[in-house]
Amino acid sequence: MEQEALFRKQLNELVKTAKRQGMYVSAEQVMQAFPELAGQEQKLAFVYEYLNNVKISVGEKTAFEAELSEEDRDYLGQYLESIAKSGCVSEEEKYEILLSATAGSEEAKSRLLEICLPDVAQIAKLYTGQGVYIEDLIGEGNVALMMAIDMLECNDEAKEADGFIANIIMSAMEALVEEEQEADGADQKLLEMVNGVAMAAKELAGEFRRKVTVKELAGEGDYSEEEIREALRVTANKIEDIEAE
Repeated sequence: MEQEALFRKQLNELVKTAKRQGMYVSAEQVMQAFPELAGQEQKLAFVYEYLNNVKISVGEKTAFEAELSEEDRDYLGQYLESIAKSGCVSEEEKYEILLSATAGSEEAKSRLLEICLPDVAQIAKLYTGQGVYIEDLIGEGNVALMMAIDMLECNDEAKEADGFIANIIMSAMEALVEEEQEADGADQKLLEMVNGVAMAAKELAGEFRRKVTVKELAGEGDYSEEEIREALRVTANKIEDIEAE
């Protein structure tokens, strides 16, 4: 169990590194993360497969634009153009603003919000290709940015504020992606159920040579009355082999 926990920790750290680098790690970084896997091709293959499944490139950077629709590319271009001047400050100036924001200055918080808008767009690029529009990612990131800036006074060190803000933004985007993927999974299951009910109704109607009732279909045991009625509701009673109630 300890080895498994260590492996998961190493994998999570590697994923964090990839996200900081734009969803990319080098082969050398993989080996640095897992030095004990040198020569163990099968276990290394598992790591590479996992990274591929979470959209992390190994060896060379993948242009994130390839994951974007034309609509997303147009939106991102317009958005970046609209905020192009927002982040134009030196590192020293940004640090001073962070200091003031951490100390509670509302003026500094407002300026920091403007400065960090381009960072939100850059972070959003890390989550493209996972079923969420980049406009939605940026919107969610901007809300998280405002929350993070309001929480800055809880941080003791201004130098840690950048990382704190980025983590809040990334967590919000990750939650959005997860929520969308769960919704997609639920939609797929519902579609499969509706198709299954329709096929079962067609088969039974063929035997009876007439439309079947909900109770008759439920009596076959494949689907409950509740599931059949849900399928009818979703299709607005358009499953033709089931008698309307």
